[in-house]
Amino acid sequence: MISVIVPVYGVEKYLPKCIESLVKQTFKDIEIVLIDDGSPDSCGKICDEYAENYEQLVVIHQVNQGVSAARNAGLKIAKGEYIGFVDPDDWIEASFLYVINKQIGDCDILVIGFDFDYEDGSTMHVSIGDLEARQVCDKEECMLRLKFNATGHNIFGYIWNKVFKADIIKTNKISFLKDVKFGEDEFFTLACCLCAHSLKIIPIPIYHYRQRPGSLVHQADTLLSVKHKYPELLRLIPFMQTKALRKICHKWAYHILQDIAKKSNPFFYLYYHAKAFAYKWKYL
Repeated sequence: MISVIVPVYGVEKYLPKCIESLVKQTFKDIEIVLIDDGSPDSCGKICDEYAENYEQLVVIHQVNQGVSAARNAGLKIAKGEYIGFVDPDDWIEASFLYVINKQIGDCDILVIGFDFDYEDGSTMHVSIGDLEARQVCDKEECMLRLKFNATGHNIFGYIWNKVFKADIIKTNKISFLKDVKFGEDEFFTLACCLCAHSLKIIPIPIYHYRQRPGSLVHQADTLLSVKHKYPELLRLIPFMQTKALRKICHKWAYHILQDIAKKSNPFFYLYYHAKAFAYKWKYL
């Protein structure tokens, strides 16, 4: 019924709790795909040890290629009707997949409530509200409400608080951008949502996102990564049905061009700065 993909790298301290939370789910019709992305610590060994004791675990070992490549490797072998993603330093409530199975219905994408867990033991609940499943004519409104909301977090951009119908991913050949270092989650989510017919949000906080200083979100993006975002966003914009979503994404494209300019040498700074100005004049 549900495949859960976990990219694994450099998290030996947190990985056992993550895997324990997966294998102890009350809903049992699951497949857990662990991708050891060439982790230099004992993560690969930990994955294999759990796989020996739990038949629902599938382990892939590969040379380090990054989180996007790891998730794509999981997508290639996932057999579930629905696909979810869990980060290896996070953990989920025992009822996580049970709630998903009860709530998913005929919905294409389910968005799940979550908590931020901090290293000092404190927790911050992020309330995402309760929206009913939306049909295709209203789904982009739902997408905008996830991106811009009272929490101050871009809930739309997270991958780990969503479950996707596998047919959407496979039929439309959607994958993670392996050359994008940060923001790859949002591009994947955007591509899936544009191909979906309905979204549903459940506010129950059953996913625990661990906030820690060494995680990728606290590192800087690269010029190469930013450059790969621009053409992908331009490819997706024509599929957007509402003016509001197109305008938001045009602003996003404009800011990407500005980021490219800032990270470039002086000559290309002027080139991309002028390109950003022309883009703003044309679309904004």
